[in-house]
Amino acid sequence: MLDDRYTLAAIHDFAPALPWYIYLWTQAVWHLLVMRRYQRHLARLAR
Repeated sequence: MLDDRYTLAAIHDFAPALPWYIYLWTQAVWHLLVMRRYQRHLARLAR
């Protein structure tokens, strides 16, 4: 998308198994870290 500079991924109607206050401090943090690593990986592949 947009001159091959961006990728868009979406999950609709997501509801975590954990209560939100626990999810925000556990799974959400890990998800952010994993997605940033994936972004770096894709950037390396694009070179």
